[in-house]
Amino acid sequence: MKTRTLSTAISAKVVFAILLCASLAAVGLASCQAAPTPTVAPSATPTEPEPTPIPSTPIPPTEAPAPTDAPERTATPEPEPTAAPEVDTPAGAVNILVVVGQRGAEGSGWQIDAIDSNSIRPDVPAVSSLSLPGDLVVVAPGIGEAALDELDAIGEREGVEGGGMGLLAEAVRFNFGVRVDHVMRFSHTGFMGLVDLLNGVEVAVDCPATDGGTTLQPGVYLMDAEQALWYMQAPGPDGPLTAQERQRRLGEAIWRGMEEQGRLANLANLWEPFGYLLETDFSDAEVELLSELGAQLAPHNVRFTLLGEGLALPTEELNGRQVRRAPWDMIETQIAEAMGPEPEERGLYGAHEIEVWNGTQTAELDQLAAARLHQAGFAAAVGRADRRAYTQTQLVVLTKDPSDDVTAAIAALFGLSDEQIVAGTGGGADYRLIVGADYQPCPK
Repeated sequence: MKTRTLSTAISAKVVFAILLCASLAAVGLASCQAAPTPTVAPSATPTEPEPTPIPSTPIPPTEAPAPTDAPERTATPEPEPTAAPEVDTPAGAVNILVVVGQRGAEGSGWQIDAIDSNSIRPDVPAVSSLSLPGDLVVVAPGIGEAALDELDAIGEREGVEGGGMGLLAEAVRFNFGVRVDHVMRFSHTGFMGLVDLLNGVEVAVDCPATDGGTTLQPGVYLMDAEQALWYMQAPGPDGPLTAQERQRRLGEAIWRGMEEQGRLANLANLWEPFGYLLETDFSDAEVELLSELGAQLAPHNVRFTLLGEGLALPTEELNGRQVRRAPWDMIETQIAEAMGPEPEERGLYGAHEIEVWNGTQTAELDQLAAARLHQAGFAAAVGRADRRAYTQTQLVVLTKDPSDDVTAAIAALFGLSDEQIVAGTGGGADYRLIVGADYQPCPK
């Protein structure tokens, strides 16, 4: 697969601190020097006639009314927050809370970049990953409201039982109804060490990412450890949800790299030399189990869900930062689907092969489209287009026994109308997706 190496220099962030007084003075609205106290000139004292005394008539005192007791004020207690109902998960599922971050300055705790709840189903085997936005306001039991990505630091600072990860796990259970069986925390060093172990990761970049003087345009890039960390942290043009999407891309790239290099089946042997890169409560026996499952995972049985994707979650300001709230009635369905059993159609998707052609002059659009198909659970491979002058994206049905569900799912994934779905012949695949000039790699 053709890839590009990201070699653009990443400039450091430059922060300018401007004092309010100096800012106002610069536009002539204020002065930073103390103004002198004005001196008032004495005025001439006027000569007034002596006042004539006025005889007074004594007025009998009026008794003040007896004081009355003010009505007693009673505080209206705020309702206690209610925990989300526990989400049903398949029997035998093991839920692992994984975070990536870095310990800040002394006493400031962990600064979290990514939070994921990963549900492993040994009997399938399958993995479903639910990415949790760090800017969601949650209730931390015994603490109060805070952004999700602040809880690790708060838990350590407040000496909560189980530390920062314990508080984070309890908040995930309380607010999202997701049981946490194990925790795993990667530092930036651990994350970069994992990327180095794979000799870099190949990442499909759907949407532009910008930070400082660097802008990454859509394409497929081979990223080293530092570049992968930058890509995870870059703000991008569309806010926190775009950050989630980038984190998902990196997670998929790491998983795919480990699968291709046979490392998923060799986790137990990697544990001793590389276990120092992370903090976890896994036992050696449980690592052996993960290693066995990794060797059996099929691509269509690995799912990634972004909590809040496609939802207009309400925003507000909390402690000086923009945050979002996630009402239970808005996110319940997404959580239930992510943590529930594997959808039957996922197996159907994996049974159909899709060939992807780039019918345009823009490089790598076929690889980006194939990556989108992989994320949805389809088996996709890049093929050679017969020409590069297609103005409109098409789905060509090659199989003699097409599935209406599969056809509809592919069409919905790329926003295709009925007129863009045509019958065809030839090739060894079941479907052929021809990317036309109308294709937009960034779904936003």
